[in-house]
Amino acid sequence: DVHRLKHALPILRDMAIGKVELVHADQVMASLPKMSQASRRHVAQVIHRVMSLSVFPLKLRASNPLPTGWLPKLGPRLAKAHLYPDEDAQLLAAESVQFEWRMLYGFIHREGPRRSEALALQWSDFDLDRGGVALDKNKTDDPRAWALRHDTHRAFQTWWAMRGGPPEDERVFIDDAGHVLPWDHTADRFRADLKRAKITRAQLF
Repeated sequence: DVHRLKHALPILRDMAIGKVELVHADQVMASLPKMSQASRRHVAQVIHRVMSLSVFPLKLRASNPLPTGWLPKLGPRLAKAHLYPDEDAQLLAAESVQFEWRMLYGFIHREGPRRSEALALQWSDFDLDRGGVALDKNKTDDPRAWALRHDTHRAFQTWWAMRGGPPEDERVFIDDAGHVLPWDHTADRFRADLKRAKITRAQLF
């Protein structure tokens, strides 16, 4: 939400919440850079949510100025594409792709978490002796735990040792400088990494 709200701040930052009207929200939407229809809708949803919170529970204004139907409609859905096993192996073996990103891709491909969930993981969330992972905080507020695949378990045991046995409160998916991998624009990053790995099947792009 913070990442999406930044698109609204140049216009709305200095306005009292009670002064924000439909015309100002429309100005935000008109100022958005080129992005997908889904991303535009996400920005609008955050603005709408802030305005709803200002009505209740904050009681800073009497009503939400954004009418029903203001949110942009989603465009037609594109056909989903996925990596085949040989392409997955080619990507994970590509030394031209940053190692930490290959670990992230491999983990998401095999274990299925959302990217935001994966990037929030700390080493304390893993039981590397028994091969388990616990996901306490997630989009649906539905904590869950599961057994890792055997190959994922071995990979993370090896990675933990390569990193010198990091502390439990350290994030798992960080770069050499200790920064958490950025979660925004990961689809663009993924497609660029596919090209770095010499994967060119048209449906993936």
